[in-house]
Amino acid sequence: MDYILNEQSLKGQFANSDNFATDGMKPLLGVITTLSSIGVSDILKNQKFFNSEVAPGKKWHELMQGRMSDTVRAMCSLLSKMQGQPYWDLTPCQDLNKRYYIQRAGDDGAIVEIDVAQTGVAEAFARKGCMISFKGGDYDNNKEYVRCEDELQYGENPVMNLHDKEETEQFLFDSGQINFQHYIKSRFCGKLIYDELSTDYGLNLVNKNNFREFFNSFRDFEDYTWQQIITSEGFDYKEFHRNKQTRAYFTQEQWNKGIYKFRITQEIRCFGHRNGEKFHLYRIDLDHILSDKG
Repeated sequence: MDYILNEQSLKGQFANSDNFATDGMKPLLGVITTLSSIGVSDILKNQKFFNSEVAPGKKWHELMQGRMSDTVRAMCSLLSKMQGQPYWDLTPCQDLNKRYYIQRAGDDGAIVEIDVAQTGVAEAFARKGCMISFKGGDYDNNKEYVRCEDELQYGENPVMNLHDKEETEQFLFDSGQINFQHYIKSRFCGKLIYDELSTDYGLNLVNKNNFREFFNSFRDFEDYTWQQIITSEGFDYKEFHRNKQTRAYFTQEQWNKGIYKFRITQEIRCFGHRNGEKFHLYRIDLDHILSDKG
């Protein structure tokens, strides 16, 4: 699938360069890094993209050439690979002799058609691709319906429109481009750490039958404070003890750190070690058999 930067979503809506960095570029970076994690290396744009106005009287390329705050400079560095090809307008898929339209509410509330021919919006539609837009402009919807002039109605297949990391993860998961395991690790990676999680008894055990339970539990684990986790009856967070029946399930190093468990469902438990604010997952127990032993 092709991913196209929507230059129409930039209309000088950011107050200044710092506001553009935090509210504009940072969410965009979340989209790009998430796409990069599944092997998407090229984000399409038109050749005039960096002439887009990002703040009143300021175009993107002017911000990057002038004096920048540390925040803007860091963002520009991370997004530097966007500053060259590929450009979709070198080999456009849309018919440049035709008009393309989207619908918007006018000042009086009536629905009007907006011509988006020769823009990234029309190109995403023509390629059956996906747009990447900045929030705060005219493209805050997560779907855009587009039609070509020779079509009487707007199509049933909307153009997906991504704005941030979370939307991108959800889109990739819903469209089957990432599996349960990838989605869980990408979505919940603040408090939960997966670097020591068993390959045989880890996220490979998440499937369509238990996914929702894992999703809800991991979401709450990320959102709760540690005090809330420790005192929550739902998580039933407690120490897991070493004995003759349990010692072979974890390494000596893991036992030395101390092992704790928390509840996903009445049957499912997750085991791991807390280090400060982080919880390093070690193993998942689907049937509660291991949990009963310690």
